[in-house]
Amino acid sequence: MIFYDRDLAALQAGQPPYSPEWLQGLTLGREVWLDTFNRHYLQNYIVSGGSKVKVLVGSQGVGKTHLLHCVKADARSLGYAVVYLSAREMACRINDLPNLYRSIFQGIEPAALVKGLCLKVAERLGYGKERYQGDGRLLPLLIEDGFARYDAEREIRNAAVRTFRGTDFGPSFVTFAYTTAYDGLTAGPDSDLFQLRLKWLAGEKLEKKEQQETGLLEQLKRVNARYWLNSLIRLLEQAGMPGLVVLIDDLEVITERVPETGRFCYTPNAIKDTCELFRQMSNSTSSPYLYPGCRRYPSAG
Repeated sequence: MIFYDRDLAALQAGQPPYSPEWLQGLTLGREVWLDTFNRHYLQNYIVSGGSKVKVLVGSQGVGKTHLLHCVKADARSLGYAVVYLSAREMACRINDLPNLYRSIFQGIEPAALVKGLCLKVAERLGYGKERYQGDGRLLPLLIEDGFARYDAEREIRNAAVRTFRGTDFGPSFVTFAYTTAYDGLTAGPDSDLFQLRLKWLAGEKLEKKEQQETGLLEQLKRVNARYWLNSLIRLLEQAGMPGLVVLIDDLEVITERVPETGRFCYTPNAIKDTCELFRQMSNSTSSPYLYPGCRRYPSAG
């Protein structure tokens, strides 16, 4: 195995190495918990539609962050969309649902999402990965196979409609999935309109004219943020991913004080809201898998 400078720097700083091979090589006792977790949750329970919230409690330096990175590597190897967040470095509190959604989306690779949606529609048209790998347009292949351009575009449009009709998320996300796949397969993902749709999915506000151009009228707000998060997970599943794994580290920040002011980072109500959020997600079959790492601290209240 090659030891990169950033791996050495991370170890010297007391952090896990970046390279997956070194991360696994420096992990002892996988059979005690990690292998069981991988087999039971990642390969079975979550991929079958379940959700799970786990809280890891331990003192500083026992290896919580290392364990989180092992889960991250395992989940990515199985095709999950994986997002790693540090509660201390986040610009928002965890209980701020709209900004939590935005933070999660920033960790997702849009290109992989778009590619998965295009592949799903192409497969319905009978184009497997041996002919179409999800990169670029499918339209030239249909024309090559004897379709007139108008007929080829109509076939792609109808396939996209059939693919996402009746999916388990609201009309705005259905519109996003349909229009994104159709444009990706016919015109390619380089248009300004295409980027506007990704801007909407990221939770950014669209101007009225942009809403009309994209057909995406709904906006991310506190009252619908959990619904958006659930819909995002369903969208990832439509793109061929088994689910979403969200790992939140440094959760002890909820009971720490701001050094400059001496005030607590989280109010008692914010802590209660955060705990309630985890409880709600553990009871929802469409919630992400959250794995917060924290130390045991007394209540900030």
